Amino acid sequence: MSKVPPAMENKTKFIIPVCLGCIAAIGPLAIDMYLAALPKISADLGISRGDAQFSLMSFFAGFTCGQLIYGPTSDQFGRKPVIYFALVLFSLASLGCALVSTADQLILFRFAQGLGGAAGMVIALAMVRDMFRGIAGVRLLATVVLVVGVAPILAPTAGSLVLQVSDWRTIFLFLAAFGCLNLALIFLFLPETRPEEKRVSSKLSAVAKNYVRLLFSRDFIPFAGTNAILQGGFFAYIAGVSFVFINDYGLSSMAFSILFGINAVGLISGTQITSRIVGRISPVRIVRVAAIVYTLCGGALLMLKLLGLAHLWAVAALFFVFVTTLGGIMPSCNMLAMERNGAYSGTAASLLGALGFGLGALISAVLGAFSDGSTLALFSIITICGMAGFAIANLYFPKFALPESTES
Repeated sequence: MSKVPPAMENKTKFIIPVCLGCIAAIGPLAIDMYLAALPKISADLGISRGDAQFSLMSFFAGFTCGQLIYGPTSDQFGRKPVIYFALVLFSLASLGCALVSTADQLILFRFAQGLGGAAGMVIALAMVRDMFRGIAGVRLLATVVLVVGVAPILAPTAGSLVLQVSDWRTIFLFLAAFGCLNLALIFLFLPETRPEEKRVSSKLSAVAKNYVRLLFSRDFIPFAGTNAILQGGFFAYIAGVSFVFINDYGLSSMAFSILFGINAVGLISGTQITSRIVGRISPVRIVRVAAIVYTLCGGALLMLKLLGLAHLWAVAALFFVFVTTLGGIMPSCNMLAMERNGAYSGTAASLLGALGFGLGALISAVLGAFSDGSTLALFSIITICGMAGFAIANLYFPKFALPESTES
């Protein structure tokens, strides 16, 4: 294993986490910034609540497809050329979203936007694994997620402020500009972390072989599957929460954005707690405990709804705790899945993301199909995902410890 270059090691204290966090935040920003506008988009384009949610599903679908491509491609050609291409696609698709006049056009451009935005999290995760492994990798990834966590805090509020002075189309113009800003950041500050000697063949047969190996690997699929299932409930929350708070509880778009941002603080808190305790408590145990709390939150939401006691602040409090658990689940599961797959870390990162967002797209579609009763459907989905993730984490996680190593 090669040592991390001293210059790069110094950059990881600030510059690299910020750069990786910004490119990884593209997806969450493209999702969260327009959540408060979904009811207005629905009214403006004359489409149903469920159809508006399908535009989110199409983004997830594009995100999933893109991730399957970018990881293996970056393993062969390097990380930076891939992210350059993806950011250009994301910016152009965002401009397209700003110009749509029909639901079909919005769904198409949202798919392309997801396709471009998909590289962010894949490349960020692959770069972390290029530079670090073990507990050091969990800590760096937790810092990246901390930067990503700022997006759900600022994005809905920024989206709501835009709606106060302009229409929802301006939100997509902002996203196009953010894509261009990321291009400049990557060019100026982010080093290439995939050296020539480590680049591997990206032939279709080799890529397919690696994907099949990962899908049947005991060192990968239990962690990736648990992450995907628990993220599935989180994506259901993202797809349905604006309708829950705005339509069902009558909150304004600004009040919703503030509440959504407060919940995002939970994600940041979870990542920072994980970063501090991961040396003393194993990532496996962190995932198991977080999955228990996640499931209890979903069960409590469902019970309160069925009993007619789902008051606003009770729901908001449970959502906050639910989102906090993801701060422990995501960095821990991701690094556990990547730990023994450094030779083709881009491919592993692709499959991790594709599984998570593919399930997110499917669950968003299910939630959209039950749009007339989205609150009950949302609470049920969170509960089911929590129970499934908890079961896998306890029954199928292999036993191995992450090293303290800071080597790649």
